[in-house]
Amino acid sequence: MKAQVTESGVYDQKGVAIEIGTVINVEGDELPPYLTNKAVPVVKAGRVAVVNPKADEPVVSADTVAGGDTQAGA
Repeated sequence: MKAQVTESGVYDQKGVAIEIGTVINVEGDELPPYLTNKAVPVVKAGRVAVVNPKADEPVVSADTVAGGDTQAGA
């Protein structure tokens, strides 16, 4: 997963400070404890995970609607 550093106090493996705004790679699907309040996950725009869609409602996303519009008929 990628995360963007938002606060000072984050260091690389060699002990060198990482600049605010730098995007780094971290292992796993969650931020590790040392990045809590110091980085935010980088999320690709337009992508939203549908965890539990309702059975009677169609799933609409930019990938399935013509023209990439997220609202049908807009």
